[in-house]
Amino acid sequence: GTANGLYLVKSKANRITNFEASNNHGSVDGYGIQVKINSNYNRIIDSIASNNYSTTTGSGYGITINKGDSNFISNIKAFANTGGTDSNSEGAGIKIIESKGISIEKSELSDNSGGSGIGYGIFLENSTQCIIEDNKFYYNHGDSGSWGIQEIGTPSSFIASNIGFGNQNNFGLKQQVLNSVQNVLYNAPRSVEKSHLGNINIIGSIS
Repeated sequence: GTANGLYLVKSKANRITNFEASNNHGSVDGYGIQVKINSNYNRIIDSIASNNYSTTTGSGYGITINKGDSNFISNIKAFANTGGTDSNSEGAGIKIIESKGISIEKSELSDNSGGSGIGYGIFLENSTQCIIEDNKFYYNHGDSGSWGIQEIGTPSSFIASNIGFGNQNNFGLKQQVLNSVQNVLYNAPRSVEKSHLGNINIIGSIS
């Protein structure tokens, strides 16, 4: 079945801090933290969600929020979450589905693999008015492709001051998001100054 490290349904205003949700292996899907259905105003801070995966054709996620509004995620390390053996399998650090007003900041989303499918740092699906700021997306990969950030649906999120490098398809952003700030593409080797604002996408190695 489905494996969860932490599962919240219709649960509001929780503070989850210094928590590790790792090594949840599902015969369908594996989740570190799963937040669902009218679970609003929760805060997930200073935590780890890693190495959650499907042992078959399903997907592996560090954190998912499905139909939950105004949740806040900060300083998360979500890495090595891995999908299964199907081309539609997903491996994602964080996936947000049909939610509004999600804030994700100061987090590292790395080495998430779709397995035979698609790997993501953050995947936004039919979600609105989210803020994605000051995060790092690197070495996300999958046999069917990979992205630092992907947004599906009408673009309405604000994405700024993120750094993406080494993702399999060599793009930090799957699509230009209308409310993004300075989507800049850099070819490596190149040094990146902190004073550069906006999203930075690095192709190749970093010297």
